[in-house]
Amino acid sequence: MNYLLDTNTVSYLMEERAAVVERVRDAGGLARISISTITLAELRYGLRIMPDSRKKTSSLESLRRILDSEMDIRPFTIAAAEVFSEAGATLRGNGISFSFEDLAIASIAIAENKTLASNDGFFGHMQRLCGLRFERWEP
Repeated sequence: MNYLLDTNTVSYLMEERAAVVERVRDAGGLARISISTITLAELRYGLRIMPDSRKKTSSLESLRRILDSEMDIRPFTIAAAEVFSEAGATLRGNGISFSFEDLAIASIAIAENKTLASNDGFFGHMQRLCGLRFERWEP
């Protein structure tokens, strides 16, 4: 199975939380895992605004190691934009609020037939209403 990780899940991976590290290992390692350019932007932004500290230095190093691995980084494509518009309208019609980033990440997963791995409950709505393949990965 080919997975796309959301921002929180990558953060847990950066922190080396055992449950997420094990799930990545079970999935075949970082070479079988993708993140989106949206996720990368969120991570880099979060690190940029973090005060200088040992935690920031450690997090930057961890992100660098992940990016230097064989992990694939997926762009927000025209196909993902089409999914985004359809899914956003469906969610709105059902009274479900969402962030641009979460809907964009889920849209990439749907457009590329990937399974989104996250512990964010929003993606359960995307699974139910929009056909997202979703697995809840607890940290």
